[in-house]
Amino acid sequence: MAEAGGATSLWTLEADGTFFATSSLQALLKFSDQQGSWEKVGNDGIKGVVLALVFDENDALLNVSRVDISLHTVGRGCDNIAGSLEVREFTGAEDPLDPATDTGEPIATDTVTGRRVKANR
Repeated sequence: MAEAGGATSLWTLEADGTFFATSSLQALLKFSDQQGSWEKVGNDGIKGVVLALVFDENDALLNVSRVDISLHTVGRGCDNIAGSLEVREFTGAEDPLDPATDTGEPIATDTVTGRRVKANR
């Protein structure tokens, strides 16, 4: 996946609805791999959410970030996708599983494009 803001990431969407992600920004911004779920929307789209643990300069847990993602296919099939993401951080009593508890604005939004990894035959 290529984010318009410059990051590159690897996303794995499993058939059972499990969603895993790894980002090129993890080392710089001190956050973990991301895990979550996805579901189909219509004939050519999905929505998903992943959570990441974010650490401070002393490696103590700072917050949990939630990334809400919307994707759609580009062209025929699922080999090319595009969409958007929105990142929110949850601290204290805020619950990343209940986005309504977030009292702040999104900390980032971006557009994404990607291609399916396939073995050459």
